[in-house]
Amino acid sequence: MSVITTELLRGLRMPVAPDRMVFIGVDLGQRGSYTAFVVLERFEEWPSNHTDVLRGEGAKKRYVVRHAERVKLGTPYTEVVMKVKRLAEHLMATHGPCTIVVDESGVGVPVVDMMREVGMGCRIVPLVITSGQAATSTSVPRAELVTKMQLMAERGELVIAEECMHVEALHRELVHLQLGSAASGSGDSDDLALALALACWRARIR
Repeated sequence: MSVITTELLRGLRMPVAPDRMVFIGVDLGQRGSYTAFVVLERFEEWPSNHTDVLRGEGAKKRYVVRHAERVKLGTPYTEVVMKVKRLAEHLMATHGPCTIVVDESGVGVPVVDMMREVGMGCRIVPLVITSGQAATSTSVPRAELVTKMQLMAERGELVIAEECMHVEALHRELVHLQLGSAASGSGDSDDLALALALACWRARIR
């Protein structure tokens, strides 16, 4: 099932408000699968013309993918943690507040512990991706995770900046992303897409 169409792929062409926040979605790969990071920026966009303002339309939340990166297979988790730490430090220095949203499923628990031990300098939000029916403060069903991201794209809230690294790979994954677990034997990766979904999940919480 196609989750997001090519309409998602377009650059950012609007002023960025000073109240922006940045979220780093981290999908941790296991043996034979990639670890991926996606940087999502959230900010408020005000109406571009006076008519909309007179109608009482206010600012709307916008979400822009600024960076997508797939880590080389076999990279030690210690190195992964340091990569995320350097990325977070750079984003906090250049963009402001930052939150790391990391998949705590499978190998995630010790990796999250490692992140806390080294000190990432920003908030860490671990989430377990489940096959269940209801989300909690620490877990979310995969179907709900993917659906929320899909709705954000359909509403025009979510876009991918044209200059985003690995944009073509991310877009391919989004087109083929499944609501359930990845299709057996399909050969399709979903690491970048899930990293984005994790960031979107947290960014949408009010």
